[in-house]
Amino acid sequence: MPDSGTKAIEEVLDLLKLAEFDVVDIGTRYRITNPDGGPPAFMPKRLVRGATMKGVMSGLLSIGFDKDNALAAREKARQKRISVDRAAAKKLIEIAEVAAKMRRAPLRDDLRPAAVPPAPALTPAEANGRPDPRVEIITLDAEFAAALLKANHWYEPGGEQGSNRRYYPELARRYARDMVAGRWRLTHQGFALDWNGHFLDGQHRCAALVLATEEVPDLSFPVQITYDLPPDTRRLIDTGRRKTNSDFLQMEGHANAALLAVATRLCILYDTQLPIGQWRRDWPSVEEIVEYVEREPSITDAVRLGANIAKRDRLLLAAGAAAGLHVCRREWPEVDAERFIEALCTGEDLSAGSPILALRNFLVKQRGKIKRKRDNVEHFALFVKAWNGWVTGAERHAIRLSTHEEFPRVTPNPALAG
Repeated sequence: MPDSGTKAIEEVLDLLKLAEFDVVDIGTRYRITNPDGGPPAFMPKRLVRGATMKGVMSGLLSIGFDKDNALAAREKARQKRISVDRAAAKKLIEIAEVAAKMRRAPLRDDLRPAAVPPAPALTPAEANGRPDPRVEIITLDAEFAAALLKANHWYEPGGEQGSNRRYYPELARRYARDMVAGRWRLTHQGFALDWNGHFLDGQHRCAALVLATEEVPDLSFPVQITYDLPPDTRRLIDTGRRKTNSDFLQMEGHANAALLAVATRLCILYDTQLPIGQWRRDWPSVEEIVEYVEREPSITDAVRLGANIAKRDRLLLAAGAAAGLHVCRREWPEVDAERFIEALCTGEDLSAGSPILALRNFLVKQRGKIKRKRDNVEHFALFVKAWNGWVTGAERHAIRLSTHEEFPRVTPNPALAG
């Protein structure tokens, strides 16, 4: 267990990183540099017997570090994170409550005549107790979607055999976005119930429609629905390889489809200004990805350049570089991005204080850390930070993305204002 002196050092170390001071491990000490420049200060990794933090804090104060301001910034970041987490939790609870209200009740017979035509005369198979499956196209609204969900056997850990798969709120929300935006269409992949009236396929789409009608109350659309399937049909549903976003982009004729899909997702998350804490669990739909590329075709050129940057010196990850290039060039179209890229890749003619040099030094150091996992989101953010410093002429001696920091925005271009 760390002693009190070591704990005090570790606490100050966290505050230094939060304040974006450059911290470098040099053996028994840390070298601390103010991102705005100036000489470094040094801090031991642990206090020797009899030493106090007074001398350490005096040295840090001399390079511009204010512990009280850093503590206030940490508390502010913590409160903001709590607020974001509470809002996200509240929405998840609301979705869970919608699902909970629909658990395990039988399908309401009073809804079926209004939505489903009368059943035909019994076939020989039905006469033997096993009805033939029948397929219909109906108009699905929120009321009938709720009735179908009441026939759903919701998954519960350790629950009864034969339940549907686990319910994923994020997937239902993604579908709901497409429904509200008018991107939902009739396909051959419909809904399914077995001959016992149990819901086999469609729980997320039904839940999505219920959610979507919170914004568009009268929303409905045509769907294909199959009744009276054998119960064991569930073992054959959705067992093939799911098409990915890159598959759909490839079918649209785009090169570098896998890289384009990742970079486009990053740009969509950037444009929607989603809190960075939600980036790793929020996934745009296929329609959103394809529409974005159609609306902003210049992203395909950014992806080509991003792939070349990644191959050239393996500093920047390709998708992070592509996303950074796209949003920065979109705001600053008159700036020569090739010059920024060339300087980043070669490091030539970069003086101390250059934000491009700060980014390059960070990437070189990061590449040498085998256990440090490199991340497209981080590389995207640092690209934006370096670009902002470069186009505004600001000096930067160090660069990083702090743990609780929100994703940086591209500095607005005065030439595009108004």
